[in-house]
Amino acid sequence: MNFDNDLMLFFRTIYEDSADMDECSAKVKSAVAAVADKLDIVRAELAVKMPATKLCEDGADMLMVLYDREKDVENEPFEASFPLFEGGFITVTFYSGNSNGFDNEQRNIVEIIANTVFIQFNRVIMQELVTHVIKTDIETGAATLDALINHAGMLIAQNRIEDFSIIFFNIHNFKYVNKVLNYEQGDVVLRNYTKTIYRNLSDGEMITRLGGDNFVMLVKNESLREYIDMLSFMNIRYDDGKVSKDFIFSATIGYSSTVGIRYPREVMARASIAYSAARRVGAGHVMEYSENIKQELMKIQGVLSNFMGGLMAGEFEVYYQPKVRIETKEIFGAEALVRWHRKGRLSAPVEFVPLLTNDGSIIKLDYYVLEEVCKWLRKRIDMGFEPLRISVNFSRKHLEEKNMIGNIVALIDKYELDHQLIEIELTESEDYQNFELITEIVNGLRANGIVTSMDDFGTGFSSLNMIKNVDLQVIKIDKSFIPLEKDYEGKDKDLIMFYYIIKMVKKLGKETIAEGVETEQQLDYLREVGCDAVQGFVFDKPLPAAEFEKRLACGYN
Repeated sequence: MNFDNDLMLFFRTIYEDSADMDECSAKVKSAVAAVADKLDIVRAELAVKMPATKLCEDGADMLMVLYDREKDVENEPFEASFPLFEGGFITVTFYSGNSNGFDNEQRNIVEIIANTVFIQFNRVIMQELVTHVIKTDIETGAATLDALINHAGMLIAQNRIEDFSIIFFNIHNFKYVNKVLNYEQGDVVLRNYTKTIYRNLSDGEMITRLGGDNFVMLVKNESLREYIDMLSFMNIRYDDGKVSKDFIFSATIGYSSTVGIRYPREVMARASIAYSAARRVGAGHVMEYSENIKQELMKIQGVLSNFMGGLMAGEFEVYYQPKVRIETKEIFGAEALVRWHRKGRLSAPVEFVPLLTNDGSIIKLDYYVLEEVCKWLRKRIDMGFEPLRISVNFSRKHLEEKNMIGNIVALIDKYELDHQLIEIELTESEDYQNFELITEIVNGLRANGIVTSMDDFGTGFSSLNMIKNVDLQVIKIDKSFIPLEKDYEGKDKDLIMFYYIIKMVKKLGKETIAEGVETEQQLDYLREVGCDAVQGFVFDKPLPAAEFEKRLACGYN
């Protein structure tokens, strides 16, 4: 049998590059048609069967007709099956027009053709699989960031980008899922969450997973509010036949229009800025991008990016605010506060402490202040001066620290100080309502001879529960609790509450210190109710170490 030209046409046609499955199918059909007459092929089929996997969620069960002369045949067809990498197989079937089927020579050639057909389809399947892996987050089925950037670039090129808005969101409290379910089940919940959103997407819209429970969506402007409302309250059900559970999810959301965007990565930049602003406000909040927010974020990033360099360069200075006995006007200690010498000016804590707290860098600053205090105390003791107790503020972020007590003790011991010379101040906060954890910390510090106090008592986070449940030695009364000199509506109630709070705390055997005392009349209020000590401008503002030492030498009498 001689049909070299037909075979050449077959191979030349079938081996042309194909961009996708449709193009591959068309070329294979043309190639098979080129040899069908010489081989007496009346029908050719290709079947693809693939199991469902993370890479191909729905699997595949497809039958494709490659050639059909529409002639009835009643013989045994030639059939060849080939395994696929992801499981499953491709089966290629040829039917002969001869009632006896293919002869040996035809069969050998058909076998080569079947193998070639498989190779081409398998190559395209693998090619599409690789493309899918590159563009898809395998765990959730959402797109990758690169896919989003490429899609945004296409929309910019088509002058369609301004028809869309960008949403950056974090699923609020998804960690709860992994407390209720195991991680494998939690992955299913996350995938179901993503699929719920995916089913609502229309042409041109996209959801992207950045990692963890952080996502970005590119949505049409007219659908923006609908998606924000959806993300703010989503009910996802998990049911595997053994465990059944409903989860209600909200999200922290930042969103932005795409008006004026010229480059794909500007889309992500705007969304990220808006989300950062929402996260600073608190979990579950929604914020829209604006230039003011952008400028504020740049200011914040300036603080955070310069922090470590400033710490290493010694730009942070410890100030000491005297603590004074009301009756004797004796300085018996001080609170260590910190100032930042930055760009030729002295920055107050309010300008950087909240930012470092949100970022978590405050932990490094707290230990820096503690070490500077220990150095200063060691120096005074070595010079023969009487030591005094200094309190150091420790942020709520230390609750996340694994060895807080050990680190504090090690730093004090490094300078061979009596542990009772250090007082650790824990600022009253809703985060401190984990009484079991805070009690463990306070008891651990006290067991090592370190005094503990609660700062800002009275600022509103179940303070009475704190002093009832946690054995703190010192309670510092916030200035907002101290009645003002002038008469005002409700002053009588403030005086009554103030009086009984001080009495109650003292009855519990705790030392009381009033903060922010600025006038003699406030001092009189404190004296009348038996408050132990004060710190505030009525005696002194926070002082650099050298000035504080002078004040210690002179006193207030």
